[in-house]
Amino acid sequence: MTIQAYLWVTHLEGADLNNAHMEGAHLFRAHLEGADLRGAHLEGACFRAIHLEDADCWATYLEGADLRGAHLERAIALTVEQLSTVKTLYDAHLDPPLLEQIQQQSPHLLEKPQD
Repeated sequence: MTIQAYLWVTHLEGADLNNAHMEGAHLFRAHLEGADLRGAHLEGACFRAIHLEDADCWATYLEGADLRGAHLERAIALTVEQLSTVKTLYDAHLDPPLLEQIQQQSPHLLEKPQD
């Protein structure tokens, strides 16, 4: 049985989601500024227009996540390796050094998705 969470426009600023399992969750326009996402499993999640500013993303699993329009400025420990596994970063807001790395290594992630 697959259970998916739908948390649209949810305010979880500063939440402790360390090692949380939220695979396939839909957090459209949610606010997770400053949240602890260390080791969280967010594979296949839909994080369109989510706010992850200042969130701790150390060892967060993002494979297949939709980060279209996501606010990722100042995200702590977020790496190009993590982002290279996502579904899309179209229209995402990234710090300039991370954006430059994505443009060099995985520019297709910044293009408008076909779906």
